[in-house]
Amino acid sequence: MSRAIVMPLRNPEDPGFSYSVSRAGSAAQPTMMIAAWDGETGTLIGRCEIAATGPSPVVTPGDLLARFGGRYRLAAVRVDVATERLATVTRRIARACARRREAGRRWRRSGPE
Repeated sequence: MSRAIVMPLRNPEDPGFSYSVSRAGSAAQPTMMIAAWDGETGTLIGRCEIAATGPSPVVTPGDLLARFGGRYRLAAVRVDVATERLATVTRRIARACARRREAGRRWRRSGPE
């Protein structure tokens, strides 16, 4: 098994798309394992194997995107990441508000006696 080569090739229609290629399969039936990531977040978009036809098969980012589910899949990954970020911020704000409420309750309970 050879090491993966990260290829920061960009799709001109979508600049946040990058992929890596590594050899897979047996010597009798060589294949190439291709994985694609969202360039901004590093989230895995998809992974596929293609038959190796020669030293390095010619595959365009558009071909790969079609294999991984097209633009819908790319948009879905970005929506998932944005939803996760929003949930993190919402939890952080909720914890801060809860701390302030608790501090206010303690202050009112410890008031003048």
